[in-house]
Amino acid sequence: SSPHWSTAAGVLRSLVMGELEERVRRQVQGATQLHLAFVGISGGLFDALGGGVLTAAALAERAGCDPGYVTRWADAAYAFELLDLDERGGEPRFCVTELGAAFASQAVPGLLSAAVMTVFGAHLAERAASLLRSGERPGEVVLEERPSLVPLFGPMLEHTFGPVFDTQVLPHVPVLA
Repeated sequence: SSPHWSTAAGVLRSLVMGELEERVRRQVQGATQLHLAFVGISGGLFDALGGGVLTAAALAERAGCDPGYVTRWADAAYAFELLDLDERGGEPRFCVTELGAAFASQAVPGLLSAAVMTVFGAHLAERAASLLRSGERPGEVVLEERPSLVPLFGPMLEHTFGPVFDTQVLPHVPVLA
């Protein structure tokens, strides 16, 4: 084979690998954004902000959370476009972006389920990886292993399947139709 073909194949392989790396990098950023959204959902941070503008300390107080964690979360949520920043008047103040507002508990249709599913999926993947060799099947107790998931599991199911239930199931139940 010609040395030109091997060089061309190497360049093509590099281009393909570069495209794959970029795609995976975007997916990692998306997963990170959803993990940050989960923290905001779980801590009631999106709901506590509502349509207001608050410092991280005021947000922490309103949500009943640790100010240090909320400050770090708000900085990261700003970097991932879940919050916006208002630096007028000294101390930085945060408000929810349109994207962040879609993760609030009352947002309809809302994105709460995407964030909860992503965190639950990561937990299930980790558990499956650790059980793969043993064959142990712990069942639904895996949900209880993550206390922050338990109160959000029902709302996740409602956000995910509620619209389908309302449009596809209820109209066919004679008592409810």
